[in-house]
Amino acid sequence: MNLSYLLNTFKKILDYLIISIPFIDFAYSVNCEYADIRLSYFIYLLYFIFYIKFFLNTVAFKKSIKKFMPYIFFLILVTASSLYNIHAGNNTLFLFAKQISVIIFIIFVTWMFFYNNKNNIRYILKLYLQIAFIVSCIGLLQEFFYLTGFKYGWDYSSWKIVNQIDYSNLMLRITAVAGEPSILVYALAPAFYISLNAFLTNNTSVFHFKQWQNIIIITAMLLTYSFLGYIGIIISLFLIFFWNSKQIKIKNCFIFILLFSLMFLFGNKSIILRVNDTLYEMKHNISNNESENKYINQEVNESTYNIFLHSKISFSNLKEHPLFGSGLGSYLKTFKKYSNQFNYDKTKRIMHQSDAASLFLRIISELGLFGIVIFFIFVIYNYVWNFTLRNQSNYFVTINNAVLIFIVLRLIRYGVYYSDGYFLFIFIYYNSKKSLTNKESNTAYSV
Repeated sequence: MNLSYLLNTFKKILDYLIISIPFIDFAYSVNCEYADIRLSYFIYLLYFIFYIKFFLNTVAFKKSIKKFMPYIFFLILVTASSLYNIHAGNNTLFLFAKQISVIIFIIFVTWMFFYNNKNNIRYILKLYLQIAFIVSCIGLLQEFFYLTGFKYGWDYSSWKIVNQIDYSNLMLRITAVAGEPSILVYALAPAFYISLNAFLTNNTSVFHFKQWQNIIIITAMLLTYSFLGYIGIIISLFLIFFWNSKQIKIKNCFIFILLFSLMFLFGNKSIILRVNDTLYEMKHNISNNESENKYINQEVNESTYNIFLHSKISFSNLKEHPLFGSGLGSYLKTFKKYSNQFNYDKTKRIMHQSDAASLFLRIISELGLFGIVIFFIFVIYNYVWNFTLRNQSNYFVTINNAVLIFIVLRLIRYGVYYSDGYFLFIFIYYNSKKSLTNKESNTAYSV
């Protein structure tokens, strides 16, 4: 065994570690008063230390700066706006510095990762799907151990791993290694779309598993029994039928409907309750008028309740700071400023006080209309709008749609800018459109 072999093996391990972050970031962290300490930070740091010398010696910075100038200009404006808000008392230097430093560092390391792999999203997606399949298998085993009564196989709290235990009728809402059903949903969403697309259609554009392997990933998504996850499933079906309407396998559609129906029958409670809670809060929303709060339901799910509370706070802040918001990282200060204006239910646990429980809500609060418009411009500009590619087996179209679902789900829930591999998927989304534009090969890879 020579040194070259060991070095290449270590590089491969580093690649797998980076790709594993979407699945493990939440579950392996320590909550501190001012900032969470995440295992992912150490992975990014290890990758940075190992590759920084090679990266600095090989990258063409002048060309890269010109290429990324629009994004650098956006970052400069965000910084200028945040510094103004610090001066005006709407933000603090610590809150801003914490966000900007972590965001820049993670973007930089993610750029290094793609640069080292020559922006080869085929290779990167191959690693991601391999990990997604393994995690899905763990999730199915977790459900099996729960149904058979082997506690150590489904309750990982004794292993000092964050493992939210939640149930839906007869079923456990699986978390696998992600720590929470909704986090598993984010991490699996692109893989789910790719597997469902391969299962329901004749689209052979993406290297994919055998059909039984696709079914494992599909089933894992269903077993999260997450309202957000089922929104992702609906969006996936819409995009698949839109882009591949002439490639649909009718037989496999019936198999999916049967699988979906069985999973939903055994564990629909959490989804139905979340739908009911959402409809209830839409009808009897949190108000700053005490007389209007007589309908507040003590039984409404805390997560649902929090998203409505944070929406009130975020839009209140948007009205006061419409153009540039109150500055990057300012939401904790914003929450303290506005929360007492609403007669919210003091018996409920108020969560996400620093991240608004939704990326969309956090952006409009901290970066204002400017921030959310720029974000949507990025998403729209980098989406594949070439509808002449419909019903064609195109690798990059499939990947582009898969990551779009991840972006939409993150906008709806979970307001941390950089956690759980967010920028990893953003780079994949960007490069999928770029690769298609550059007319790179669309030949499928095999796993």
